[in-house]
Amino acid sequence: MSHRLRNIRPRRAIRPRGAVIVAVLTLTVLATSGCGQSKSESMKLGDCGYFTRGQANRPFELEHRSCTDPEAALVVVREASTVRCPDYAFSRSNRGGANKASYVCTQLNAQIGDCFNNLRYRDFDVFDLRKVPCSTPGAYQVNTRVERLDYTVCNTANSKYGETAEIRHTQPPVSFCSHRIGT
Repeated sequence: MSHRLRNIRPRRAIRPRGAVIVAVLTLTVLATSGCGQSKSESMKLGDCGYFTRGQANRPFELEHRSCTDPEAALVVVREASTVRCPDYAFSRSNRGGANKASYVCTQLNAQIGDCFNNLRYRDFDVFDLRKVPCSTPGAYQVNTRVERLDYTVCNTANSKYGETAEIRHTQPPVSFCSHRIGT
């Protein structure tokens, strides 16, 4: 019997190179399936940036920028969560596994004197919202900022300027009034 056992070959072990290939393939599948963490989900409270259109399985991305960067139109006020944002116009969601959405909540990153390209139609064009030089045609300049939810934030500006846009955020509460330059 000992002679017979000598003729049986041991099974081949997985070589390190094969293990590396399997690991790389696994990570690739996870990253493209939406199971990995997106740039937006890695954004932390107080980070700034702007939305861009993402790839097919990630309908948006929040591009990180320094809060003083001229393009940093938004600030993160709540990190990725499955709970909807109170200010939907300034937030977007990504579909995760098992049809769970992940919401990143943002607000306008603005001080008095900052200019933006499209505050009036922000609900439809949040992907295009950017801080711009105030000399940009059609720019809106922030003329009022109050640290509360204020439904009258533009009352004074409405009589002074031709076109105004009010932005009110509920959590945390802050309100802005801006006017279109040249009106």
